[in-house]
Amino acid sequence: MVLFVQTLFIQVFKKEDRSIHRPQTKSRRSRSKYTKFKFNLDLEKFGTTRLEDDVVAMIKKRVVDMAGCLGEGMTVRLNYSEVELSGTRNGRHKNVPTPTAPFKGYCRLYLESVDNELMFTTIQDSWEVCLSIREGNFEQVSFVNSIATINGGSHVTHITNQIMDHLVRVLSEKNNNANLQANDVKNCLWVFVNALIDNPKFDADDLGQTYLNEPDNFESQYKLPDQFLEKGM
Repeated sequence: MVLFVQTLFIQVFKKEDRSIHRPQTKSRRSRSKYTKFKFNLDLEKFGTTRLEDDVVAMIKKRVVDMAGCLGEGMTVRLNYSEVELSGTRNGRHKNVPTPTAPFKGYCRLYLESVDNELMFTTIQDSWEVCLSIREGNFEQVSFVNSIATINGGSHVTHITNQIMDHLVRVLSEKNNNANLQANDVKNCLWVFVNALIDNPKFDADDLGQTYLNEPDNFESQYKLPDQFLEKGM
């Protein structure tokens, strides 16, 4: 077996990044490439000796988020165990084109308790969209550049409006007496969006949980495929 000599880069940050150690480099023989972050929390600074269960759960969720957002070819581990996404094995979906498989598997985690179909598509190789039907209220799970936009934003609105407009138009054509409103359709949707956007702008008032800006070519560039919309019927 041929081993490749690679350079390992190590740098340590302490005291809230005020103390930055000089980088170290080492030679290593391996085929693999990786990025590893290791940190020790200064719990005394927060007046505690342990993290609350809710904080630990949030950190674990963000690790699973990364497994779904980063795409094919990336392996994400939590406590040394590889994160397994629903319907995937080793981060790869059978019969699903790369790099879309991980996000689709991630979305399926939300549907494990219900027997709902999940539709999936990509836009410009930079957006991934999943859609499922639900009863009750509109739900969304979304990311911009792997940042969780818990409160949604213009990227979610842009995708959701396309779906709503299509469904309202088609259903109204089939039944002239339907008197269907956009919100009637919206309340049946569960939308998942994983978007890559240049220079995104987030709402600072809610800690960056809402994506705000909408480029000039937003509407024309990020358009859902007709095949995906028709399948939604």
